[in-house]
Amino acid sequence: MLAFALCGVSVLAGCKSDGKPEVASTFASSSSDSATNSAPSGPPDLPTVSLGVADLPTGWVTSTDKTAILLGEIGCLKTAERRSATKLSHYVTFSGPGGAPVFSQSLAYFAPARIAADYDAAVKALDGCKTISIKAGPVTLVGPLSATSSPTIGAQSRLYTLVARSGTHALTEFVLISRSANVLMLTSYATVKNPSLSDFLALSGRGAAKLA
Repeated sequence: MLAFALCGVSVLAGCKSDGKPEVASTFASSSSDSATNSAPSGPPDLPTVSLGVADLPTGWVTSTDKTAILLGEIGCLKTAERRSATKLSHYVTFSGPGGAPVFSQSLAYFAPARIAADYDAAVKALDGCKTISIKAGPVTLVGPLSATSSPTIGAQSRLYTLVARSGTHALTEFVLISRSANVLMLTSYATVKNPSLSDFLALSGRGAAKLA
């Protein structure tokens, strides 16, 4: 399924974020990160073409944190998941040193005749999500999900930013929906401090390149 992951309650305690992305990036980038070639003749092996720990910076691990929240389960974001649309899907979550940031990648294969329409449907669903309420234990964070740009990742892509707040707590999450060949990719990057948009786009571009 296509889903969003974000950091859990344990990461929120005693942290603040001004929601401004860092300029510096720890990810190496290349011109191939956003390359998209012709669609393959059949469905790819999604676990094989998904990102792995080796694709992330040193210190990142596959996340097993049960407090992580699947944003895709909340309200209007369910439509963006397109759960019933395909059985060929793969989902993985990673966390940085100390448990944050949290990065997720969801892949779903669609038949060539459907991929463009399903991409449009996912974008429409995300565009319709104006305010998101996130309950993380005793803390409820609320904020707008806003389309911010359309970066060149895959054949098509659209970027969104969520800044959810509750008192002194604040969480920033970047969300990207993209299409590469016949695969929809949904990536997200969430943290309570020092969000790096450049890191997120570099890693998303790397994920799209593996699908090309």
